[in-house]
Amino acid sequence: MKVVVGPLPRRVFEALAEGSCGSVPLHRDFHDKQVFIDAAGRAGILDFDTMALGEPALDAANMLVHLKLRALQYRCSPEAAGQAAEAFMEAYRPEAPVRQRLAAYEAATRLRLACLYTWRPAWRHLGPVLLGGQKRRRGTGDERPLRGLAMSKRVSSKFQ
Repeated sequence: MKVVVGPLPRRVFEALAEGSCGSVPLHRDFHDKQVFIDAAGRAGILDFDTMALGEPALDAANMLVHLKLRALQYRCSPEAAGQAAEAFMEAYRPEAPVRQRLAAYEAATRLRLACLYTWRPAWRHLGPVLLGGQKRRRGTGDERPLRGLAMSKRVSSKFQ
């Protein structure tokens, strides 16, 4: 499979270089599989091997893109992914500088995951989708439009 990224890496780099929303301790691989909830409903986070200081938008964007990825992988519906993203943003309550950096970090996360998943045989078809394709495909000919994967206008406007 050939995946052409074109000028995307340069655009992502330029977007990331445009500014900063400060530095905080980061997980750096924060996503749904790194969070567990015990029987009492308490949440915990796993896997701190890449912890570092950086922009909080990195962890938030990584979570949001992974939620979309789970829908692309048929692990949940696009609607459930959208609801999870909304709940995450509602609980996280990012300040304006973080919200302004989310798009740049979401693009960086999509680029990173496209490269990673291109080497995973079961998911290599997701590379082009993560880079901006409009359809997902599983097996032979199963194509479905990507509905509900972007944050709804209601959620976007709520956090702008």
